[in-house]
Amino acid sequence: PRLGGGDYRPMGVLENLGPGVLQSMQAFHGFLAKCEPLSEERIAHMVMVLLLRQQEGRLDLRMGEDSEAEAAGRPRPLRVFVSGIRVAAPGLDWLQVLRYLDHPSFRVPGMTGVRTLVELYQLATGRPLPFSSLLLASAWAHPEAQVELLGLALLLPTEVCPFTDTPRQIRPLEKSRKVDPQCLRWHSVDLVERLVSLAGAERAGSALYSVVYGLFEWPLKHCPDVLLLTMLETDAMQDSIVANPLAPMQGEKYQVVAQLFSVLVGLFLTTNHRSAPAVLHMLWNTNKNLVVRGMAEAYQTQPAQLTRLFDITQDLKGLTHVLDTAPILLSIDMAALAVRRGYLNLESWLMQNVRAHQGSFVTACVRFLYERTQQQADQAAGVDTPGARAVPTHLNNDVLGVFIKVLQNFTGMMSPAVGEDFQALSRHQAGGGAGLGGPGK
Repeated sequence: PRLGGGDYRPMGVLENLGPGVLQSMQAFHGFLAKCEPLSEERIAHMVMVLLLRQQEGRLDLRMGEDSEAEAAGRPRPLRVFVSGIRVAAPGLDWLQVLRYLDHPSFRVPGMTGVRTLVELYQLATGRPLPFSSLLLASAWAHPEAQVELLGLALLLPTEVCPFTDTPRQIRPLEKSRKVDPQCLRWHSVDLVERLVSLAGAERAGSALYSVVYGLFEWPLKHCPDVLLLTMLETDAMQDSIVANPLAPMQGEKYQVVAQLFSVLVGLFLTTNHRSAPAVLHMLWNTNKNLVVRGMAEAYQTQPAQLTRLFDITQDLKGLTHVLDTAPILLSIDMAALAVRRGYLNLESWLMQNVRAHQGSFVTACVRFLYERTQQQADQAAGVDTPGARAVPTHLNNDVLGVFIKVLQNFTGMMSPAVGEDFQALSRHQAGGGAGLGGPGK
């Protein structure tokens, strides 16, 4: 029976396309005569069957001298398959054949199968398989297969799958530094864009999202500077910058970008990575608020890093911008440190912010001062308070006095509870730091 018409299915081919069919060109030509007309889609179905039989151990498609066909003196099945198709359908588009693997019946064949696809395309066209065109140009209807093939492709030698041929490539920060060929793959904006897009279509924590995020583990470890530069060029990151670079990225579209950005910028802000100075200056010159966003996230999770964040701010000559744009608690804490280092007129800064933010700023200052003073008192007394944030820097009595001097002019902006805390702070400062002891304390 002919295998044409609407009933043509991969499982139908599976019943007919066996090892015997590929033992000789004559046998395969006889088989193909039953499959006319041949099309890219039908050939793709045959390829699926070949890969499945190989995965089951029922067909040896290896092209090396260790193949079963070589040992038996027979033509290698993969060569028979490709040669027979080329004769029967000389105008075939082999890249389109592989694109038709985006099919519900396709099962990703593991690394052996991916190598078979590479050899098949090389035999058919005389050219390397263009992984970029196959896997990055568009989203597959079956993203699980696309992600798994991408993961396997990234395990291939770089000369087989370089991803350096994509249209969008970043320039390295340090041209003189020798670059690992595997890192060069991650210069491809199109590679990162496709992975971000695939993750953005899933919920964080889903199996596919986890697989996609896992593909970033290698560049996160070996070339985080390259990954950050590439990620900045993705559409999702650019959208975020245009919308509000200070705000955390929200929505499934941005979830993997937000997660990676937090990890990467946190790495350069809080460790001595060799590329940190160059990366942070580049990021600052690209968009200052991206650095501020990173500082806010680092401060929230690691408040003890404040001194380091301040030193970076000074290196970037960005104290004024950070104080003006950072979340209010980070701004107050950094301002207090700047005063102790002699870089800020605290009284003037406080008055400016009270005028700009009114009661919300006054309340935030009192809350910050009370919490910090209480933490320092507990620390001095050896009291371990569960859940308390680490104290990044010491708030001395002189700096506290400047805060109180300014804030006492704005007690009308304080709620009764905030006012009580402020009075306790005033007594504490007047007593030379002898303890808070406010009402109910």
